[in-house]
Amino acid sequence: MKRAWAPARWALAILLGWMGSQRAADPAAVAGPRSGTRPGAVGGPGRVWTDATGKYKVEAALADVADGKVRLKTADGKMVAIAVDKLSVPDRQYVGQWAELKNEYPWLDANVPFDAVAFLAPIPEAENAAMLYPDALFEFSGDMALLFPPEERGRRQPIAQRRGEEFMRLFEARRKDPRSVDPRAVDAWLAEYETGFKKLALAQQRPGCVLQTEYRVDTLFPQVQACREVARVVAWRTRRDVQRGDFDRSIQGIETVLRLSRDVRNKGGLIAQLVSVAMDGICCQEVIPDILLAPGLRPEHCDRLLAAMARHEAETPDPFVELYRTAYLEARNSHYDIQHGTGSFDKGHMEKMGTRAPVDSPAARLRFFLQLGGTGGRLAVEKYGRRPAQRMKEIERLVNSMTAEDYAREAEALSRVYAPVLALAGQTMLQRSRACSDPAIVEALRNTTVAVFLEPQFVFVQALLRDQAALRGTQCLVALRRWQLEHRGLPPDLDTLVKAAGMKAVPIDPYCDQPMRMTVLQGTPVIYSVGADGKDDKATVVWDLVPGHPGDYVFRLEPSVR
Repeated sequence: MKRAWAPARWALAILLGWMGSQRAADPAAVAGPRSGTRPGAVGGPGRVWTDATGKYKVEAALADVADGKVRLKTADGKMVAIAVDKLSVPDRQYVGQWAELKNEYPWLDANVPFDAVAFLAPIPEAENAAMLYPDALFEFSGDMALLFPPEERGRRQPIAQRRGEEFMRLFEARRKDPRSVDPRAVDAWLAEYETGFKKLALAQQRPGCVLQTEYRVDTLFPQVQACREVARVVAWRTRRDVQRGDFDRSIQGIETVLRLSRDVRNKGGLIAQLVSVAMDGICCQEVIPDILLAPGLRPEHCDRLLAAMARHEAETPDPFVELYRTAYLEARNSHYDIQHGTGSFDKGHMEKMGTRAPVDSPAARLRFFLQLGGTGGRLAVEKYGRRPAQRMKEIERLVNSMTAEDYAREAEALSRVYAPVLALAGQTMLQRSRACSDPAIVEALRNTTVAVFLEPQFVFVQALLRDQAALRGTQCLVALRRWQLEHRGLPPDLDTLVKAAGMKAVPIDPYCDQPMRMTVLQGTPVIYSVGADGKDDKATVVWDLVPGHPGDYVFRLEPSVR
């Protein structure tokens, strides 16, 4: 039973770890004045439909397909019926894709606040790196055993486990005393991953990647965690590479990790997004600093680093959009499954996953969901307290009295909550953070019974702000190091420095939506962001990344301490 639901609990543990040990920014610290965002009407993804002649067009969302006709819902809520054979060829193809998708997602309707057909469209296998990643990632993590048949699992898992144990031994030794680590032992350990790196390079020749293809609470994604292991190995390999003066391979390692980070992020849920942020962090906090301070570094090496980081920012899928589209799919799936006993709560599926709890009614399925999935968000806590199990009889009574119409209204309420969230896509991360801090954005779920436990969580937006600041601050740091390699003395200002590095402009500080800043402290140039409090302390007060604490997010040229 526990194994099936481990992902939900793992996600919660990672999130709490980010808020605590990883010290994500405090939502209140960056929220500022409320934006006035309010839940909007549910309109679904507007799409321009054209008839076969090309003369008639209407913007609407697809509501249903039946008896050779499509029913379209316009922005003002009106329904329009059109015969499928009277639509243009692209529209008929779209209808076919939508109908096929509805077999997997029977709740699909016109209220979905994004184009689900486009979002869930598969990548051709020959273009999808995800087809080759499992074999490559098994070289780095024993978690990948879940994806392989028993014979192959038995052969390869002990190898991956031994490598992981050696990593922990080396890590602990370096943490206590870096001088105690035998370079020969490190080289021998790293040599075992060379086959894995070759396999990763082969996979990354493919232009696309979708690792997550299921959107249910009990789906396992060992490949996501394995990607973080690759970043850890690259950090160790880089330290040895720069000691030998091999900058080509060290920069190639960064390119590999950043590509993995992008691939993890594409159509990925909470776990995937958190792992992607962690991988970016390893690059910014460990790998790149070691390269920048290595003897023999040349301006062209800095240029390659800047190109890799620019490509990463340009090609990274919007993590906010990816996360909340995925969260919507998971919420609607869970809501439907609780009502109908399908998907995650199908009896056969649960037995296959090792679960034999009785789930023969919506109330029983919700009870099981709550036992293993937590207490929900703020609204659920306000409604039922932090321990809903103590009010389970009341909750079960409410669930047992729900009709099909009640479930339909709750499903629409979920769409009403996610529609304004996803409508923030064109705004900066700071603007999104402020909008999502408005309690009214989830108000449509207050009077629901089941959907109230599916309230979207927005604390992750703070992790995205920090991630953006780290990536952009590190870009400026690379440009600073490049300047130092070509000039004597201090750069006059950050604008001159970044233009000398070939950058178009100073990167934007996500905590204030203004350019990143530079100052000189004790004769040393320092790059900084104003940090989560939004106050410019001229880098004299350094933010310790603890929620609610003051100070600037400071970036200096100094060696990695990890």
